[in-house]
Amino acid sequence: MEPMNTPETAPKDGTTFLANMSCPYLVVCMWNTAVDKWVYANPQINLYEGGWNDTFFQSEWEDESELKGWLPMPSFKN
Repeated sequence: MEPMNTPETAPKDGTTFLANMSCPYLVVCMWNTAVDKWVYANPQINLYEGGWNDTFFQSEWEDESELKGWLPMPSFKN
């Protein structure tokens, strides 16, 4: 994996990127101008009919200082 970019260089123009927000995994993140915070998709899972199969994303908002590093979204080619 390539080295992380510094938090100060993260885009704040609505561009999505992979962020280190101190989770055990990278998350898809972007700057939310309306509240001046980072918003990211945090994967969640619940029990449903006896199994761990109810998956969803929960939005999380963090202060600017919580971003530890970032990477651009990878490009996917067919």
